[in-house]
Amino acid sequence: MLPEFRPLRIFVTGVSGQLGGVTASRLASRGHEVVGCFHSHRVSISNVRCVGTDSLDRSLGEFDIILHTATSYGREGESSEQLLEANVLFPRQVCEALAFSGVFINIDTALPAGLTAYSRTKSVFREWLQAGTMRAVNVKLEHMYGPNDHPRKLVGRLIAALKRKEPAIELTDGKQLRDFVYIDDITSALVRIVETSRVNSSWFETGLGSGQLVSVRTMIETFFEQARNMGFSQTPDLLFGAIARRAGEPDEISVDIAPLLELGWAPEVQLRDGLVRTLKSHFSPAGIDR
Repeated sequence: MLPEFRPLRIFVTGVSGQLGGVTASRLASRGHEVVGCFHSHRVSISNVRCVGTDSLDRSLGEFDIILHTATSYGREGESSEQLLEANVLFPRQVCEALAFSGVFINIDTALPAGLTAYSRTKSVFREWLQAGTMRAVNVKLEHMYGPNDHPRKLVGRLIAALKRKEPAIELTDGKQLRDFVYIDDITSALVRIVETSRVNSSWFETGLGSGQLVSVRTMIETFFEQARNMGFSQTPDLLFGAIARRAGEPDEISVDIAPLLELGWAPEVQLRDGLVRTLKSHFSPAGIDR
């Protein structure tokens, strides 16, 4: 049985990003009081008060929950020091500036800690969070995709290739098994975590994914199959195996979503449907070269 609904004061970091903005909007639409934090790109979200990182202090009031979605992946050439600042020091500074004593919900990564500088910094913050006295929920997020994907992420890269009408794309062998989870399923899971009484435990950790592993190659081939079904007469040649995988990349990455299922959440968007929705968010029928 789900707990009785109670409006909460929620502070969301990273609202200028794909996940933070959508989740903040969804929480506000459910009647929660949401304050969103942006770093450099000012945003406006209906029914969400948005503030810059230079406006963080106790005058914002007390919050029941911090939902930490802000992150730096290192895709823009950031140094190790910049990644440390963004992924370790910044969330700690948020807690200190707000004198926070509620529940901290951390969006973590499913990547192995030693794979990249990004995953190392996420691991450092997770260890700090678990060792502290603050009540915390740690969410190990699988490969998110959906509308407004970053062009340097995999699905965003495929969208860009269609827009630029690239003749070919160089890829790894694509045999890696990954869990691709659509953004709407992610936000519904985060809403469930926020609104459930289970966040009252001192440490709660769960994976967040679709629960289905597919190869990267299958995902890419499905993406372009759906593009052709939408009317694209030409799609890029897929040069699988043209580039090497990054050093140490595991053949399979999966997380345990059982704790989320126990909260009454379940993923609803299948990969094919999610890819179609993503394509339609970028291309209108009139804009497709047939």
